[in-house]
Amino acid sequence: MFDKHMPGVFLTVLFFWISFIPEPVQWQYGFAMILFLVFNASAVVVKRGAGLFARSDFYVWIFIACIGANIFFASERYIAMKGYLNLALPMLLIYYIIKESVSFGRKFELLAKIISFCSILVALGGVLEAFFAFNPLYENWIKNPFYEALKNGFIHIKPSLAQPGFMSGCIFSPASTQYHPTVLGSYLLGSLPFNFLLFRDDRPVLKLLGSTGLILGITVIILSFSRSAFLGLIAMIILYLLMQKRYCSVCLFFIFLFIFMILCSYLPH
Repeated sequence: MFDKHMPGVFLTVLFFWISFIPEPVQWQYGFAMILFLVFNASAVVVKRGAGLFARSDFYVWIFIACIGANIFFASERYIAMKGYLNLALPMLLIYYIIKESVSFGRKFELLAKIISFCSILVALGGVLEAFFAFNPLYENWIKNPFYEALKNGFIHIKPSLAQPGFMSGCIFSPASTQYHPTVLGSYLLGSLPFNFLLFRDDRPVLKLLGSTGLILGITVIILSFSRSAFLGLIAMIILYLLMQKRYCSVCLFFIFLFIFMILCSYLPH
């Protein structure tokens, strides 16, 4: 019974932790999460006899090694090494747990549902924060210097163009539960493929879940004003269209993108 429900419990805890627990709290209790990951990874290895160096894992190890190459170019190598280990070890543990437990069939669908549901709630929080320039997490409970800088330096639009109840006359880059707008944009960018998979499903409930995640995710990626997330979104769309051999759609997308940027250049802010 435990083995049957372990993937669902693990995924729910993991993605709720990533989605809704701000980074300072994650760092404070990071050791507990590492223990949680080690426990689940050990259970997978014992139950399924998972190997650590299968041929299919080669690219993952290469990816982890390439991330570590940044240590040699860091001015503070001790800090860089500590940050690398805090990133690489959880990534490997999560990879092997998901690979052996939820990679195929309905269990992968479970993964997509959890990520989609979490991303919708996070994106909804980002929309509300952008429109009301207020985040209760960082106003009342958690100190966030990035939030304070954004709040004190948000961009005002012209009083004649400000509408009552609309952003209180300002534009505010949301962080939601992700501590920084750029991190929020990256989180939602990584969630988009799972929302897209659900959107393409024939079942109405999953299609509604996926479409909601796509609309809110893309909206908040734009509202985050993160250049890296925006460029990632463009690259993701172009790559998908090229893989589908829809070359005319690629041209139309570039035209739409050009018009979009021209229109944005005339906004008052």
